[in-house]
Amino acid sequence: MKYLLFIIIFIYAFSNVSAVDIKKIDNIPGTSKIYISKSNPDIIYTYNTTVNKIFKSVNGGIVWEKVSDASLYIGEINADNPAILYGSYYSSNMESYFFFSTDSGKTWTQSKTAQIIFSYLIKSSPHPPYAVYTDAPPKDSSRCLLSVSYDTCKTWQCIDAPSAVTSLLFPGKNDSLMYIGTYYRGVYRSKDMGGSWDSLGLGGIYGENYIAIDPNDQNIIYSARNNHGVYKTTDGGITWKEINNGLNSSIINSLILNKRNPQHLFIGTEDNGVFVSINSGEEWTPLKDSQADEWVYGLSLDDRTEKLYFSTQQGTFVAENIFTSINEVDNKPLAEFKLYQNYPNPFNPSTTIRYSVPYSGNVKIVVFDIQGKEIATLHNKYQKNGNYKIVFNPITKGINLVSGIYFYKLISDNFIQTKKMVYLK
Repeated sequence: MKYLLFIIIFIYAFSNVSAVDIKKIDNIPGTSKIYISKSNPDIIYTYNTTVNKIFKSVNGGIVWEKVSDASLYIGEINADNPAILYGSYYSSNMESYFFFSTDSGKTWTQSKTAQIIFSYLIKSSPHPPYAVYTDAPPKDSSRCLLSVSYDTCKTWQCIDAPSAVTSLLFPGKNDSLMYIGTYYRGVYRSKDMGGSWDSLGLGGIYGENYIAIDPNDQNIIYSARNNHGVYKTTDGGITWKEINNGLNSSIINSLILNKRNPQHLFIGTEDNGVFVSINSGEEWTPLKDSQADEWVYGLSLDDRTEKLYFSTQQGTFVAENIFTSINEVDNKPLAEFKLYQNYPNPFNPSTTIRYSVPYSGNVKIVVFDIQGKEIATLHNKYQKNGNYKIVFNPITKGINLVSGIYFYKLISDNFIQTKKMVYLK
């Protein structure tokens, strides 16, 4: 009988994205925001307020040209006309202004938005008449958490939102159905263009709330909460569960779902780069083998090709063949057992360990300390041949580890291998 001795909290099929083709985009500075046109994904804009430059590509990111030196926060591209852009500007005297451009960002016009708060949320509806929404209140409005303009920012109307809005989605056939992620009070749904709201849960968890909805099943909703991690519901908000397996960061600033392949999800973090899921968020994999301390400033996806654009301090990049690379690795025949080094290492609170099993057999999992004392046995059952990824998080299992050296071991009848890992509390 074949035995495998190892350590873990969760086990999933191993996905390796180390073979992803990642290229740096010349002339586009790092720490940039990136926006892809919904009506014509070949049109892409980037902007960077550090150098005050707006760039544009009309051929899917192959060639870029500088459009403007405007010092603006570009927030959105009009869903119907990619020449119409929306943005905001935060002045030195602590006032903010809403701007729009109708010539691809070459010139900008100030709109009638109150000079009170900075517009973090700017969203163009995908439905006619392609209204634009923002979290900045209309002029002379005493309190308004969500505003809408139907006439290219000439006039604004207030929508009575239940809390400060950080994300907005329109998964239906018109603007009547909208979902919002709020800073203080969770996820909400409106079926009457914001006239009334239904709470879908996750209240009491504070922080930016980035939501995504499966276009094939609106009961499947994702909520990425800054400083808390990712949550998922499959019953329209009745119940939620955390889905942070393999996600070595809770400082999340973006969440993307591929509408053509809704099981594919992408997350940008402020301390550990980009993470990818191929199974509806049940498991997350780092986009790169080494991306510690990488703050993702911009993250955008071309749904057609699954080209992923992202920007960090190191530059602005495009990643291709993400899921092709995963499938190629998973389909390789396995010749032998293999134990990989855990990542990150040192770790806190969790680390990911990968291993390969060349033939089926019983699998047992354990971790032990430097004295040889077993910390936990968490898996003991039959396992098919294949590649696997394991996330070890002692906190979630109530294991009180002290800082120090620990070991994990892979054992079968014919194979033994041990590797060291370091836990920092």
